[in-house]
Amino acid sequence: MFWAENIPVIEQEGAKVTVIAGAFGDVKPLAPPSASWAANPENELAIWLLDIDKGGTVTLPVASDQSLRRGYIFEGIATFDGDVQPAKHLVDLDATRPSVITNDSEEKVRILILQSRPIEAPVVMRGPFVLNTNEQMIETVVRYQSEGFGRWPWPTLAHTHGDEGRFIRYPDGRRETPPTKI
Repeated sequence: MFWAENIPVIEQEGAKVTVIAGAFGDVKPLAPPSASWAANPENELAIWLLDIDKGGTVTLPVASDQSLRRGYIFEGIATFDGDVQPAKHLVDLDATRPSVITNDSEEKVRILILQSRPIEAPVVMRGPFVLNTNEQMIETVVRYQSEGFGRWPWPTLAHTHGDEGRFIRYPDGRRETPPTKI
């Protein structure tokens, strides 16, 4: 659980990089859970959110030739190393070189960059589910359709905790609130 207020953000002229996972230059992300794929630096996992204003540029750092890197353009039209790409488009990037992403359009550009070494396991995807075999996928979809994964225990889908504000309660009972802005 990361509070948005704690996630490192790099602001440079015309662009902002939110460093969710994986170092971006000298900026280190928050520490990932110890048992996660991101906890092992050899996996080169990175998740960066780029917000690029008109005329702004972001240059992605280099990773090894073992890493796969993709960019998904949520908003706007972005130029990747001279190649113009529209919104709602997925771009495969070469992680072994510093990709230059620019915004030459009139509107803001928003891009999600995902990077990692492959997990070296089979992958089966359907909707929000990602598993290793077709059998697991069938079992998961059937279970979801029949019980909704444990059933939502509250009377509405918009359940809130009243006026308590934002918080997380961990399995061990600890309660944490986001940091206060000064």
